[in-house]
Amino acid sequence: MPAAADLDPKVLRIAGMLKERYKLHDSSIETLKKDPEMVKKFFKVYNESFAQTVYNFIPFTEEEIAEEASSMLGFLKDETCAIIMDENEELAGFGITIPSISKGLQKAKGKLFPFGWYHLYKSLHQYEYLDLMINGAVPKYQNTGVSAVFHTEISKKYKQVGAKWAITNPQLETNGAAVNVWSKYDSELFMRRRCYIKPIK
Repeated sequence: MPAAADLDPKVLRIAGMLKERYKLHDSSIETLKKDPEMVKKFFKVYNESFAQTVYNFIPFTEEEIAEEASSMLGFLKDETCAIIMDENEELAGFGITIPSISKGLQKAKGKLFPFGWYHLYKSLHQYEYLDLMINGAVPKYQNTGVSAVFHTEISKKYKQVGAKWAITNPQLETNGAAVNVWSKYDSELFMRRRCYIKPIK
């Protein structure tokens, strides 16, 4: 979907109402990076947020949380991420986005050396295409419309960095709530994945 498109006035109005009602605000991803306990809490909330809504979801273990935090946090920037906190500085919702590295991977042709690393590095500093990695709300704020808040904050940031296209993470067709969220935007389906199961006797 177009990353710099104006949001529906209804989404902006809902976001404003929710920010006022729940005293929500956008926090810095840098704050999250510097606080190991907050990182653990973030992944705990992530596990809880998707455990009941995403089919076949497998929560992160403690070891996986440590590994994921070590490998991914360095790539996250305030320019493209939104961490929504409430008045008690508790996490309410999140929108994690990184620049797409697809073109960099293609140019690297599966090799980091001698110049593959450069193509990946360059991709991470270009904002034309952005991958929406994870978006969600903590259980307390689910079904309140809080997604409008982090979508609004992210939309502002996309315009500031000059992003052109945003690509959502895969959506299960049976997860109506997630699919309906994107139907409110000027979006189009451009990729479909299928899993086929064959019993082995």
